[in-house]
Amino acid sequence: MTPHRCPAALLLAACAAAGCAVDRSPDAGAPDTGPVTVQLLAINDFHGYLDPPDGADGADGDRGGAAWVVGLADALRAEHRHTVVVGAGDMVGASPLVSGLFHDEPTIAFLDRLGLRYTAVGNHEFDAGTDALRRLQNGGCAAVTEETPRQSCALGPYDGAGFGYLSANVVERDSGMPLFPPFAVETVPLDGGGDLRIAFVGLVLAETPSLVTAEAVADVRFKPVAETANALLPALRAADPDAIVLLLHEGGAVPEGQGADGDCPDLGGALVPVLDALDPAYDIIVSGHTHEVYVCERDGRLITSAGEYGRWLTRIRLRFDPASGALAGRSARNIAVAHEGGAVSYRPDPAIAAMVDAYRMRAAPIMDRPVGRITADLTLQPDAGGMTAIGAVVADARLAAMAAHDPDFAVVNIGGVRASLLAGGTGVVSHGDLLRVQPFGDELLLVTLSGAEVRALLAQQWREDGAPELLQVSRGLSYAWHSNGTGSGAVVPGSVRVAGRPLDDDATYRVVISSYLAGGGDGFGVLTDAPLMARGPGDVPALGAYFAAHSPLSPPSGARVRRQH
Repeated sequence: MTPHRCPAALLLAACAAAGCAVDRSPDAGAPDTGPVTVQLLAINDFHGYLDPPDGADGADGDRGGAAWVVGLADALRAEHRHTVVVGAGDMVGASPLVSGLFHDEPTIAFLDRLGLRYTAVGNHEFDAGTDALRRLQNGGCAAVTEETPRQSCALGPYDGAGFGYLSANVVERDSGMPLFPPFAVETVPLDGGGDLRIAFVGLVLAETPSLVTAEAVADVRFKPVAETANALLPALRAADPDAIVLLLHEGGAVPEGQGADGDCPDLGGALVPVLDALDPAYDIIVSGHTHEVYVCERDGRLITSAGEYGRWLTRIRLRFDPASGALAGRSARNIAVAHEGGAVSYRPDPAIAAMVDAYRMRAAPIMDRPVGRITADLTLQPDAGGMTAIGAVVADARLAAMAAHDPDFAVVNIGGVRASLLAGGTGVVSHGDLLRVQPFGDELLLVTLSGAEVRALLAQQWREDGAPELLQVSRGLSYAWHSNGTGSGAVVPGSVRVAGRPLDDDATYRVVISSYLAGGGDGFGVLTDAPLMARGPGDVPALGAYFAAHSPLSPPSGARVRRQH
């Protein structure tokens, strides 16, 4: 195997003073004797979480963190002579400030040190647009403007990723050529001569344009996943691989208690129809996107996902007959990146720890600046109607930010609110906390909708499968929905109120939305043609101003959205 590239300038600059080692051999263990095992270590949906996710993100801070992920990977690599590290997308995007402020260059350095060889692109890789994604792959410093005062090349030159992005179903709109290579073949040399060839194919969900701004993906097209994968098989077979591994940024859902050991009889989600349409040749699938943790055996396929934020690594073992190259067996297990008491003994990597410390210190003046206080936790835990305390506060802040234009209400897509705020001992909220809650940098817009369009907007919260994607709403809007309803039938007739008065289909309402929703993000297509009345501040400045004006903040009272059984 080709040794992975050291993340050169960024990592060396951070750890030189500490005298820490930067690179280790990716191959270890005893020489090949008998059947050959190739170990795949897989990660997905890391989202730039270089520090261990804390309680504000639903964990207790004793799992994950870039230094710990590298330490575990090195320990697992030492057990197998042949190891390939792969990813299933969303390695960057919606990142905490310690990565996001620096255009996610620190996360790329971590992934290089991890030994990542190939990863599919995820929808969040497109958050900043295709030019920014190409720069992450190829290198160079990002332009800094008044609108994007982030710090690229903060610790030295940025040389690009040492791993390869794969994107079989993302093609340039003008040329029709793939944005990145559709697949790559990794050659594993054997001690007795010859080699094994493993093909890795990268794909991202075709609905990516509905999950990012229209401008970000204006120059590319996203083709159907299964159709693209199946059409690629002749080229794959010409490469003569001994195994094919699909790196797919699309995911499944498993009920509690399933997915730990391959038992997934009730696997659901958007991944299932993709699996049903895939050629049987794709029988090893590393998935992502849904942030769930599972290992599933389904219809002869092995399907894995390592959750989110580097809390887990998936270990896949492929066993080959060295004479014929035939795949003789496979198994998979998700291993927690636990700081204590884990299944594997290891320590955090000092080089990565030093690098993260260096970036954290550089970001500290911004991250640590107090912006206000809270009296109680504002969490992402939804109430019976689907509202969250932090979502309600964000919506109210956006409404207040556009007060000069007399708005009626604001709506927020729940996927745009990424973290809770915990009161802790002091209740102090920092600017870094606000950036964790809203990491996308969306612009606020005031648009007009008719009452009938407001009704259509609420109906669009229910997807084709009946599952709701509930908006967070501000003061000024309230309604009720049926627990067994779908689409326009889900909203209880006569329940929609604006400023306490029944919704009038013929009236015009002033609604605050984000630039993301204005592009039809998350499937809210009714907003794409809404007339623009005014532009507002960014989402984080709006939330900061709201804290400055209303601290100490308490969780909003009253049920804005009610669920009826």
